[in-house]
Amino acid sequence: MEIFLALLGFFSLGLIVWLLLKDYATPALAFISVSISVACILLILEQLGFGVGAAL
Repeated sequence: MEIFLALLGFFSLGLIVWLLLKDYATPALAFISVSISVACILLILEQLGFGVGAAL
């Protein structure tokens, strides 16, 4: 599960970079990608025992 979340986070970050380089990024799509990346990072931290998700 943790590996899947990490891969999903890296995929989201890669998608953001690719869209910015290709000049296809719209504000809405960039916002969605950033939201997914932040959610994945928070889930990974929670799985590692930091409990960031509980604070939110």
